[in-house]
Amino acid sequence: LVELGYSMKCSKALITMGLVNQELINNTQDKLETKIAPIVPDGLYGSADFSITLINRMEPTSIKKNLKPDKVHGLGKTSVSWHKDSGLQDFSSIAVYHMIQSLENGNGDNDPWKVALRVANPDDRVTPALCVPLPSGSLYYLLDDFNHHHEHAVISGSDDLRYSSTHRVARDGSGTWQFIRDKSQTILSLDLCRSLSEGRVEVLDSYNSISKQKNLVKEVRSFQQLMTDLEFEWIRLWHIQGQHHADIHPYWHKPIENMKKWYLQLKGVCNQICNALKEASVKESLIVSEDLFDVMIEATENRSKLRVAFDQRLQDKVFSTLSNDMRPIPSGIFNDEGIPSSDELRTWRSKFMSKKNGEVPKAPSSLNGNNKMSKISSMTKKEKKKVASNWQRMQSTMKKA
Repeated sequence: LVELGYSMKCSKALITMGLVNQELINNTQDKLETKIAPIVPDGLYGSADFSITLINRMEPTSIKKNLKPDKVHGLGKTSVSWHKDSGLQDFSSIAVYHMIQSLENGNGDNDPWKVALRVANPDDRVTPALCVPLPSGSLYYLLDDFNHHHEHAVISGSDDLRYSSTHRVARDGSGTWQFIRDKSQTILSLDLCRSLSEGRVEVLDSYNSISKQKNLVKEVRSFQQLMTDLEFEWIRLWHIQGQHHADIHPYWHKPIENMKKWYLQLKGVCNQICNALKEASVKESLIVSEDLFDVMIEATENRSKLRVAFDQRLQDKVFSTLSNDMRPIPSGIFNDEGIPSSDELRTWRSKFMSKKNGEVPKAPSSLNGNNKMSKISSMTKKEKKKVASNWQRMQSTMKKA
């Protein structure tokens, strides 16, 4: 760990957590064998091979004034609202260690921290929720399929800090660095991606049949999905945690830089695709299809919505309570330079479809006017299907009336 750049203090803490994790694996496995195996068919139960640990620090109601109350069961203010843990192997167990640190400036109520449990089925109106106060040093388990069928919440104490370490079995695949690294390298090694990255746009000329057009759509969709994954599942989440987090995790510096490089490479590739779409709106093209326009429009609008949501997240007042080195830092790569807007893509699509259908092309401004055909031509296939479906429902309603 020291050789990877971690400080001695941080290395010792990580090693200690590793030892705790192994101890909890052994404890949980013993409970599964003695308490779960005898009562389930064939003695089969989920994994307890914990591979991920989440450490939380939670403030009491005397400090955290804006905690929301549990409105359903009236159990108190929730530090963590009702949920199931997600992104885990199916039916895997969860172990949680919980520790309390007393504060001198409490409000004197001394309400304890509690863990609440309830059946996840919303139709279950019979089984009551359970709320259990936990003293410092408590260890509790969600064994086997418990997390699958139940939800849990953390009810805040009034005066004391709560620290917890939650040990889980992560789902193999999309949530790991190895997965996103291998996925990126696979996609970036495709001949289309490699050629466009090197400026060899003539590679697009090989997609000149219906079957090859379908392959082009499939590959461009994979480019777009990878760009979205890199931006919102990795790069933005790294920068939102601030400079202090980056400083104490030197191992991740190179992977994050690689992901930024891959993102920019994919952005350059998609710029080349957009150039082909623009060209196809004014002259004959053997490689561009309606589906290719739709992939680009849908991906562009999806990322735009995700960026708006992320910007709203950054407005959370909690960030102003953090020290400067723990506040979000800019990534510096997520701008729309060179990328056409979805409105531009729709305008090109409308022209492309008009030309394809032998219609007289309309001016771009007509998309904002009352020209019905231009508006329809700018819509994706999914949008047209949705409009048609809505019309069918309206007709059915009118007939019944």
